[in-house]
Amino acid sequence: IFINHKGKRLSKKVGMEKAAREAAKEIEARITLGKEFLPKKKPALPTLNDQYEHFHKTYLETAVRPSTRSSYETNFRVHILPVLGPFRLDGITRPEVKNLVASLVNKRLARPTIRIITAQLCALLNQALVGFHSNLVGICGAALSLSDINLPSV
Repeated sequence: IFINHKGKRLSKKVGMEKAAREAAKEIEARITLGKEFLPKKKPALPTLNDQYEHFHKTYLETAVRPSTRSSYETNFRVHILPVLGPFRLDGITRPEVKNLVASLVNKRLARPTIRIITAQLCALLNQALVGFHSNLVGICGAALSLSDINLPSV
């Protein structure tokens, strides 16, 4: 497919002729509606590891007491980042958070400790939500809804 619209030129290989004609119709419809002829790609969100580094610099080093910072650092290093660290922020879903809570339960941590760890994760995700306006809404409540743990909502 070759596109030349308002001085913008683009060529894309689509495959079979039938698929190319269907793609051309969709692109024509988008141009008619005044939209971009190809949807813009959203920039990828950082991983939880990367977001934690930012969170550490902008929040933990500046806005909390040393004892609180130490608690966050320990809980992220020992419990949260090994499980969720490689995930991009938009890839952290309710099942991943439930898996994190299950791993904390399997370690036989006390309920108040699990509550603190999940609250700290939620603090980071809430800061990321404000910064990126991503689909992180509702993730924090997932870990707290496990009936066998009875953690209060954060």
